[in-house]
Amino acid sequence: MTARPQALPAWLNVLSRRLRQANEWAVIAMMAVMVFVVSLEVVMRYVFASSLIFASELSRLLFVWVVFLGLALAAASGKEVAIRLLPDLLKAHFRSGLILALVTRSAGISLMLLLAVVNWEFVVANWHRPLNSMPGNAGLFHLPLTIGAVLTAFHLAVGAVEAMLSRAVESPAP
Repeated sequence: MTARPQALPAWLNVLSRRLRQANEWAVIAMMAVMVFVVSLEVVMRYVFASSLIFASELSRLLFVWVVFLGLALAAASGKEVAIRLLPDLLKAHFRSGLILALVTRSAGISLMLLLAVVNWEFVVANWHRPLNSMPGNAGLFHLPLTIGAVLTAFHLAVGAVEAMLSRAVESPAP
């Protein structure tokens, strides 16, 4: 008889779901603003022979935010980009797929946290530099990598916990 997979602890499930929902709404809002600004810029250029001074910088800034927040959304849904070469080579050396999954997720978590820490230095170093055509600072271009990396690491960790809980139920005690 197979036991039902254990669920995530309630607090972790709620936290993960709320972070994912907030992230989804942020990406949707940023995409909407980006589409609006770029469309308005096209109309301004070709209909009124004028230009919005901030359109290019704002659309680039929003694009950077959407990319790195989107990475976290992909990790939350288990659809992150994966390079399968190393796991495929190591598969023969691990008796349990769980161990290999935990090793690869741990490597992903470590990489994301390293990116977040190193990139934070760029955020701090550029925070005082103003943007060219709109209010704000150049650190806003670096901040999404830090936030996206931390969120991605969190969602990878949640996936690792889910994998451990589901495998713990599948394998009978010795």
